Amino acid sequence: MPHIETVLQELQRPRLLIAAARYGARKYRRSRHLRSLLASTVGMDQRAIVKYLLEKESDMDWDRRSRSADYNVKRHILALSAIVEEVRVLRQSDTDAHHANASGSEAFFSLTKFLSASSAPGSIAGF
Repeated sequence: MPHIETVLQELQRPRLLIAAARYGARKYRRSRHLRSLLASTVGMDQRAIVKYLLEKESDMDWDRRSRSADYNVKRHILALSAIVEEVRVLRQSDTDAHHANASGSEAFFSLTKFLSASSAPGSIAGF
């Protein structure tokens, strides 16, 4: 699978779906919501969880596009909300790890770049 950031940059969904996912991300509770999307997270690190969620969401989007009777918009929004929050946690842990090793100026510029990242409407990358 390509790098997570690349997948997120290329992920384009309808604006309403993204808006609902962003709203849902504010209400996201990992202990409750992740369990309904994954059978088990035992032995999975943060990146593996995000990759699994991205694969599952891709299948859901295929169902949406093909107008499958199995498509569940509520579950799709939950998956996108989980991706938003799990990637935020992953980025934060990556930033924290980098800051632990960075000098003062490196940490400042890294954090500035992280905070100024934006994305196009309909993209999930910048949240």
